[in-house]
Amino acid sequence: QTGEARGALRLFRELLPDLQRVLGPDHPDTLRTRSHIAFWTGETGEAREVLRLFRELLPDQERVLGPDHPDTLATRNNIASWTREDV
Repeated sequence: QTGEARGALRLFRELLPDLQRVLGPDHPDTLRTRSHIAFWTGETGEAREVLRLFRELLPDQERVLGPDHPDTLATRNNIASWTREDV
C-alpha cells in the first residue's frame, strides 16, 4: 500500500516457503501468495517474469480452485493483460 513494490515482493517471497511447508502447495492461501508474488513482480517492471509466474500458477489454480473461481479468472485476466503489455 505504500507503493514499495520491491519490498512487498520480498515479503511475499519470504512468506511462500513457510506457507508451502505448513499449509501445503495447494492451499488457497499458498496459491494466493504466489499470485501476489506475480503481481508485485509485474509492479517492479519485469513483464516476462510476471507472465511466467502467472502461467505457472494457472494450472494449479484450475486444478485446486476450479476454472471458474474468481482467483483463477483473475489470473487468466492478468495473463491476458501482461501479454498485451509484453508485445
